[in-house]
Amino acid sequence: MEEITKFILLNAIALSMSTFLLSLLSGQPLFVSKTIATLSGLSVTFFGSRFWVFRQQRKGENQYDY
Repeated sequence: MEEITKFILLNAIALSMSTFLLSLLSGQPLFVSKTIATLSGLSVTFFGSRFWVFRQQRKGENQYDY
């Protein structure tokens, strides 16, 4: 349950950041502002998932038994 909460929170933060960047860069060409916002959101979700949300799985403490 903890991973789901962290995952939802991380994605809400990334969405807010992307929306903020789009509004901040509204004077730039649309392609440039969307590219910057998308890459920023992608980076936040990738590194947040890897090092915060699913940290225990990286340590070999997998809680699921397949």
